Amino acid sequence: MKNAAGRKRRRENPFLRRLAGSPAGQGLVRVTRGQTAKAASAIVTILAVLLVIRVLSAWTVPVWFRGEKNSPAAVSNGFYGLPRDSVDVLFLGGSRAEAAYIPQVLYNERGITSYTLCAGDQGLRENYYWLQEALRFQGPKAVVLEAGSLVRGAGPDAARRGLTYMRWSRVKWEAVRAVSGEEEEGGLLSWLFPGLWFHGRWQILSEEDFRPADAVRPDGLMGWSSQYSDRWGLPCAPAQDNEVAADGGTALPEPEDTVWLDRIADLCREKGMHLVVTAAPADDLTIEDHRLLRQICEERELRLFDFGTASLYSRIGYDYAEDQADGQHANAAGARKLTSYMGLVLTQDYGLVSHTAARWEEGRALTDQVLRETRLRQTEDLQTFLDNLTTDRYAVFFMTDGPLSFPLSDEAQRRLLTLGIRTDLTALDGRAWYAVPAEAAGRVFTERTADGQTELEAEGLFRARRSRYTLRSTGEGSPVGAQLTFDGIVCEPPGHGLFITVIDAQRRTVVTEALFSSETGERVR
Repeated sequence: MKNAAGRKRRRENPFLRRLAGSPAGQGLVRVTRGQTAKAASAIVTILAVLLVIRVLSAWTVPVWFRGEKNSPAAVSNGFYGLPRDSVDVLFLGGSRAEAAYIPQVLYNERGITSYTLCAGDQGLRENYYWLQEALRFQGPKAVVLEAGSLVRGAGPDAARRGLTYMRWSRVKWEAVRAVSGEEEEGGLLSWLFPGLWFHGRWQILSEEDFRPADAVRPDGLMGWSSQYSDRWGLPCAPAQDNEVAADGGTALPEPEDTVWLDRIADLCREKGMHLVVTAAPADDLTIEDHRLLRQICEERELRLFDFGTASLYSRIGYDYAEDQADGQHANAAGARKLTSYMGLVLTQDYGLVSHTAARWEEGRALTDQVLRETRLRQTEDLQTFLDNLTTDRYAVFFMTDGPLSFPLSDEAQRRLLTLGIRTDLTALDGRAWYAVPAEAAGRVFTERTADGQTELEAEGLFRARRSRYTLRSTGEGSPVGAQLTFDGIVCEPPGHGLFITVIDAQRRTVVTEALFSSETGERVR
């Protein structure tokens, strides 16, 4: 004990002990403590400022990242919310892929679980990094890659659309470094603070930009975009197989993006996954594009399903006029055909087997509902249209734009009454009229008919008071047109007649806007 005490005393420095007790030493302690406090305060202030900038910057991300077509935020968050190792097939690509493949249909028909991990304009580079990211959480047996961007190129905002909502990890750091070296402005720091990239949007922010909860909530459709629901109506012939095969023995120059296709193929081989390359029907793919896709896949021994060539197009019973929403995207009818055929390929050629998965079982009712909605968008007959409005999911707004002069059948009147509409529309005599939902959704309406023949205006709340609407209904001789606005979304008829707007009150989306002509009663497109 004495030796230990002695060693302790020998370690003490007499000079330091005297200095600590002197006035100068005490002043030095106060200065050191003060400097430490100032430094800590400065660090806290800097971190707080950076946090505020980060939050404010997030609001500058454009609405088209979130609210139109398929939201990349909702798609990525939906993917991250899946149970681990629950996905059999991963669909990758851009907007053509998100429109072409319906994971729930694949599960309903084949018992195969899948997810469409795509964003508009997403190129092969972004698909490569998303595949890497997906493998952190899932172990798919097959990857179906829609390769339209290989020959048509990715969009100018491909990186920002595709990678903004990927979680930060080693994969995202690699992706951001690859992208930031090619961007003309912003650089690496702009990925942490989006306001540096979207700085021009500060003056045009809208209400939609401040609704992050609605913007990033997954819609339950496993990445499929149900918004491509119109019927194109224009004929377009598929590429003839003999013309695609007649390459003249000359190899076509390959685009630079093939390096990313090679990386995707290498990663699939490394992980023991099947890679299937597809090309959805599109009117912007030339004979040379089809040849180039064929050449690239043959050289790499990759299997290609080019649905824009006549043999495969005919095999699945595809029809551009009926099955396309526009020139480059399948509608729901076309997507069902494409998905069903790929389900056949995946089971027969690649040995994927049917099984039961709780998350996909839960999705059956929602996808069925959405598929019914796509048919509603294509319905031309007023009576049939009214028949399909019976679900309580819908908030339906009725209004007139100008006088209604077409004869409304007794059956149509009865169906309106079944929905809850009590006004006799044949007795309006050119006056403005509207009916708005009095509840969150369902068949309870507040109706009003104008005293004169001018316009009516109204505003209120719906969706359990979570959404606000304003509307204008017009009668005969009104110099303005009808209009409905809710949560920043504007709906206007393309002419005069009975204007009906159907909103899914649960998903806060416009199901369809339908105008039935004031003269003929037919739906106006």
